[in-house]
Amino acid sequence: MLLLKLKTEDGVIRYEKGYEEFARWLGVQGIENVISNTCDVEDKWIRGRVKLLKTEFGEFLLKEKRSSLFRSSILKEFQNGILLKESGVAVLSIVVCVSSKKYKRDYGFLPYISGSLSGLHIIKNLLWNGFSDSLRKRVVWTVADIVARMHTAGFVHGDLNPSNLLIYGLNDRNLKVYLLDFGGVRKSSSLFARVKDLARLWRSAKEVVSERDGFRFLRRYLSIVRGDIRDYIYAVERRLRKIRKR
Repeated sequence: MLLLKLKTEDGVIRYEKGYEEFARWLGVQGIENVISNTCDVEDKWIRGRVKLLKTEFGEFLLKEKRSSLFRSSILKEFQNGILLKESGVAVLSIVVCVSSKKYKRDYGFLPYISGSLSGLHIIKNLLWNGFSDSLRKRVVWTVADIVARMHTAGFVHGDLNPSNLLIYGLNDRNLKVYLLDFGGVRKSSSLFARVKDLARLWRSAKEVVSERDGFRFLRRYLSIVRGDIRDYIYAVERRLRKIRKR
C-alpha cells in the first residue's frame, strides 16, 4: 500500500503519491483555515457532512468525522480506497487524510467531479426509465465490471447500493462509473459474502431497474469472475442451513 505521511504541529497528514504538494499546502494553511474557505455542495452525491474546497491543486470534497479511540473511519476508508485502486477497481476515494489532535477529528479530501450523478439520484428521480436501452446496458455492464473486479481481487464492499455508485458522462461515450464509501470494505473470498453484496445492490434498485437489466448485470458479472451461478446458489443454501442449526 503506497501511503505517505508527514507530521505537522496539529497532527498527521497521510496522502497518496501524487498529492504531496496538496498535502503540504494543507499543513501550511492549517485545517481551521482550510475549513473556513470551504462552501456547500449543490449536487450532494456524497452522504454525510460534506463541503467543497477549491484550490490551485483542484477541487476537493471534504469529509470529517470525530476521531475514534480505536480506529478512524476516515483513515480506514482512505486505506481501503488505496487497496481497491491497487487492485484495479474504479473508485473515487480519499486522497489525503488529516488527523487533527487539536480538534480530535479526522478530515478526508477526495477529488470532486462536477456533473456526476449518484445511482440513488438516478433511481429516486426515475431517470433510469428515460435512458435508452443501449445506455442502460452500458451502465449495467460498467457497474458489473467494477463489482466483479472488486470481488475477484478478494474484497467485498459491505454496503453496495446505488448511493455508493457515482456515474459520469451519461450524455457521451466517455461513460465512467466509480465506487464510493469504503468504510465497510473487507478482505473476503466467501461466495456468500459476495452474494450479500449483490443482493443488497439488487434490493435497493429493483423497484426501478428491470429484471432484464438485472440479468444483464448477472451475466456480465459471472463472465468476469468466471463463476457458475449454481455455486452462488449453493453458497447461500449452505449458509441458510448453518443458520437453521443454531
